[in-house]
Amino acid sequence: MRWGLSELGPLSPGQFLTIEYDAIALETGPNINKATAGGHCSYDYSTIVVDADLAIVLVHAEESPPPTPEDVLQVEIEVEAESSGGLECQSFVTVWITARDLTGGDYPVEHVNLAINGLPWFDSGPLSTMVFSKTLGFDANCGQPFDFVLTAVNSVGVHATTAQTMTTPLP
Repeated sequence: MRWGLSELGPLSPGQFLTIEYDAIALETGPNINKATAGGHCSYDYSTIVVDADLAIVLVHAEESPPPTPEDVLQVEIEVEAESSGGLECQSFVTVWITARDLTGGDYPVEHVNLAINGLPWFDSGPLSTMVFSKTLGFDANCGQPFDFVLTAVNSVGVHATTAQTMTTPLP
């Protein structure tokens, strides 16, 4: 861009002129803004006064929002119970749990835990896998209610949780 500032008239020694403008960076990365100015000295027209300025602006790409648990991590729980016996009824509860990295390995599953009735019951310990699957079982009384909460954490700290309730059957 060029400005013609002849309408301002001559500047005396010690006087200055400031030009301020806005620029829009169109690309990410370093953007160079170079400005040069020149003019004739008002006391000696054969003398040319020149000045230059250089500014480098680093434009960062917009950060994408963090992934949602539904996009990167899936957890599933399935519960089944069988009861047997008459007056001394007993149930056996089977719990199938799965945690799956949906990114194809970019954010592996690093930890899985299962709480039953608000208490920690199973902890996988440290992992690094695309799919974690386990079958768990325990004995219970007939007619006993249970709340299951399965939580998995992946390598970037995303948590995914699912819950299920059930009551062991009566004979």
